[in-house]
Amino acid sequence: MLISEKGGVRAVIAAHKAGFEIAVEQNRIAIYAPKWAMETTMRNLPFKVTKEIVEAVGYIPTESELIRKGMENQFAMEDTSEWRAKHLLSIKERCVSMRKVPVIFKDKWQVFVSGDGIAHAFSLEYLDMVDMDVHPDQYVTPDGMGYWTVSEDVVVIASGKFSYEDSARLRAFVHMYKDTPTYGDEEPENLSLFDDLEKMEN
Repeated sequence: MLISEKGGVRAVIAAHKAGFEIAVEQNRIAIYAPKWAMETTMRNLPFKVTKEIVEAVGYIPTESELIRKGMENQFAMEDTSEWRAKHLLSIKERCVSMRKVPVIFKDKWQVFVSGDGIAHAFSLEYLDMVDMDVHPDQYVTPDGMGYWTVSEDVVVIASGKFSYEDSARLRAFVHMYKDTPTYGDEEPENLSLFDDLEKMEN
């Protein structure tokens, strides 16, 4: 299964405060939060994540709804359920592959580089939703979001937004790694960009 139980539970709890949309169609379920989204089958959704969703919604969801803590649930339009429950899986063919590079930016962001050489950084907090031990395929969507998938499971995470100076640092680091091979099962340890960038340049 792609979705990590521990990370998935934390993400749903946090999203409940800001609000999220849930879409259910037959055996598929999708959750859209402000900074991430996931789509999977009911069978592959970890039990504790399912339990947290039921607690947030107040019952077992069977259709599309908008959920926000302290507010009454709002049902979405009926004709959106099927589309929303399968949308993430459908955009894979328009994505560009990406790979992880061994750097943590500002102790919070994991850096990746896409096949077209562009740097992307994603929150470690949200990446905890993805079980990397199953070796998911990794992509970047046309609008710059991270996309992880195994079989019919998908997790999408918004990329970080950075200042001009920080973006320049990321580009400089990725330039150093542009010709490195794709990492196999043994990935290098993460480095701190601020601690090691100057040393690597010398």
